[in-house]
Amino acid sequence: MSETVIESPRVKVELRHREQSGQILPRGYAHPAEIEAVRIAHVLASLVHEDKQGRRAPTIRSLHVYDLAEGLSSALGRASPDQEVVAATLVRDRRLGVFTIDRVTALRAAVEDDALLLEFFDVEWDLEDSDDSEGLHAYSIPLALPPDLPDFRLVAGEAQLSQGARGVRVFWRDDFYRRPMSLRVRKGRMKRRTVLLGEPAETESGSDFETPPAEELSQAQLRSLADLLEARREGRMPEAEFRHRYRRILEGRPDEQADPGNPPP
Repeated sequence: MSETVIESPRVKVELRHREQSGQILPRGYAHPAEIEAVRIAHVLASLVHEDKQGRRAPTIRSLHVYDLAEGLSSALGRASPDQEVVAATLVRDRRLGVFTIDRVTALRAAVEDDALLLEFFDVEWDLEDSDDSEGLHAYSIPLALPPDLPDFRLVAGEAQLSQGARGVRVFWRDDFYRRPMSLRVRKGRMKRRTVLLGEPAETESGSDFETPPAEELSQAQLRSLADLLEARREGRMPEAEFRHRYRRILEGRPDEQADPGNPPP
């Protein structure tokens, strides 16, 4: 069962719950969740996927970022612990300067513990034979993630953990998402720049190292990463030390289990 939050020809956001034998299935999400739309927009702008040829591109096109963020923020604030948020965006491209083709990106979102889980049903999926007036009405958001391996792979970035090929787990409270994003592609490689309001553009961000999937990390590593991100968010750790400890935790170095930001004497 679904409940529409926003719907336009280009962006759709719904709340959805699952039923079994007439009963709502419990999901146990940390909902309702209050996340500012601007922070969700920064998260969406940071998402990058890779195709089968290894080419990387922004997963959410810039024209959809803020409308989609507003819808997700509103939906997460209204959701019950048993509801997830599903959304879809549509972009119309021209082919050969004459023909048009609609492409759909669809995802589901939920808050688990202190992380925003984003999983994608489709990324830039060709919506063939759709009428110009139909828009997203010609597309039904799937009820579940397809079991087959997709032709795309989400690439975990700053303060993110891979959630299989289709998704990422985002530590959205991280200070990294306080800042707006600028993404561009150069020769098939992603280049990222963050720009603070009132400050000049930075040089290339050092956030291009990848995090392994969450299922490949131990519970101790996941806890250490969460503590580390909190220490940086609270200003208890310089960026250089954060990056050093981050990598050592991923390498399983035991000395990094100490309290982040409060090293032992």
